[in-house]
Amino acid sequence: MDDLFARLDETARTPCLLVASDFDGTIAPIVSEPSVATANRDSLVALKLLSEMRQTHVAIISGRALGDLATRTTDVAEAHLVGSHGSEFDAGMTTPLDPAARSLMTRLRAELWRIVGKTPGLDVEEKPASFAFHYRNADDEAAARSVKAVLEGPATWEGVHPHSGKKVVELSVVKTHKGIAAQNLRNHLGATAVLFVGDDVTDENAFATLQGPDIGIKVGDGESLATFRAADPVEVSRILARLAERREEWLAGSHAVPIERHSLLSDQRTVALVDPRGRVVWNCLPRIDSSAIFAELLGGPTASFFEVRPVEGPECGEHSYVGDSFVLETRWPTMTTRDYLDCGAGRAHQRAGRSDLIRVLQGKNEARVVFAPRLDFGRVETLARLRRWNRGGWFAGFTRASRRESVGSCCRRANIKRPSAPSSSPMFRAFWSFVTVPATWERMPLPKNRSLRELFTIGRSGLVNSNCRKRARTLSSGAAGAQSPYLWTDRSFCGGGDNKSSRKGRRRA
Repeated sequence: MDDLFARLDETARTPCLLVASDFDGTIAPIVSEPSVATANRDSLVALKLLSEMRQTHVAIISGRALGDLATRTTDVAEAHLVGSHGSEFDAGMTTPLDPAARSLMTRLRAELWRIVGKTPGLDVEEKPASFAFHYRNADDEAAARSVKAVLEGPATWEGVHPHSGKKVVELSVVKTHKGIAAQNLRNHLGATAVLFVGDDVTDENAFATLQGPDIGIKVGDGESLATFRAADPVEVSRILARLAERREEWLAGSHAVPIERHSLLSDQRTVALVDPRGRVVWNCLPRIDSSAIFAELLGGPTASFFEVRPVEGPECGEHSYVGDSFVLETRWPTMTTRDYLDCGAGRAHQRAGRSDLIRVLQGKNEARVVFAPRLDFGRVETLARLRRWNRGGWFAGFTRASRRESVGSCCRRANIKRPSAPSSSPMFRAFWSFVTVPATWERMPLPKNRSLRELFTIGRSGLVNSNCRKRARTLSSGAAGAQSPYLWTDRSFCGGGDNKSSRKGRRRA
């Protein structure tokens, strides 16, 4: 249990958490008559507390019909309910059954009731897109005979998808399972970590989708893909209560770094705050009074940050400035970073525009680099672009971060591999640049004016340079400027490229 509690404490600190659970055998004890099952009161209280927390979501994924599930979980009003193994969601069926599926349902109903006949202890539960054949209360001989008839009969029909559980066989006319339902919820909510608790064979599909920081808990005995075990629903209630307590503490700010431990970077036009973990937690662009691109200081990790630190070793390093400069040095036992906002080429005396945050790594440890911007406090959909300069030119990859999507979900969907390698490798001797632009740029039509079209095309590639300054100011009053004016007022975040105007701009600068 100590290992499980340690993982729970770690998962409680994830930016966006999804807590998902089965119903019967997990938060409610197994009973002979499904219609009288009631959820454990302590589990419902813990789930209710979790569902009311920021960036925390609760889902109950069950084989029960959605209507039946809703009547048994009224205390957790904010929970996402998924019934019939993923066939039904909160708003009912995702799509109505077509005529062929409805006809198949009619055939299944007749055949299952024929198998039941007058045998005591057998029952058929009808759901919107499936039938559940229950044999818990039948004697062993009758149960074995009837289950064989179901599995060798209607379960083999074309268009029928069987699911075997504890003393139940479910026949669905919709191809789905709890794993698909859990994955759909994760993607929709942008969860950076998932805790799933289940006891049945049907829950193994959900356990199979877990990865990275996710936690799977199997209730009871039997083989399972889950990493951890719980003895019964009572123990599940204790686990959920522990998670709710730790999550509430973390969201309340018990983890927050005191403001006096932050260090300030500046190019005399804007500032950035860096905490001892190597995270840029506050940065407004292009001026100190502009909208923030990194705002974890106020909104937590989901509000954006830029982290560079060792993969192994202590989380926090020691801060100190180099001489009388604003060059900040953060030291860990195996790695050192030097951070500064570039003031070169007389930028301190120029109109606010392009800002270069330089982060230099030295050491032999593996480095963790997480670039998670959110434009305009997360109100503008963000497109993050990572480019690496080498002799062959710029290498670029893209990923989109919507205002609802979390940092971890965005990173998983990126088309590029996150830069994490020994700092002595060629990767860290190369030059990495990050460009952040509104995602709406890629959907905008090109301007008819030739010079503006050239600027807009280069800007969407992140290659605007000093040659474009006047034209950029002109365009800032147009459609692109309305989305994020500060990106167009002077220069883009990064220059470079192989086009002629870009090379000329660099020479003049």
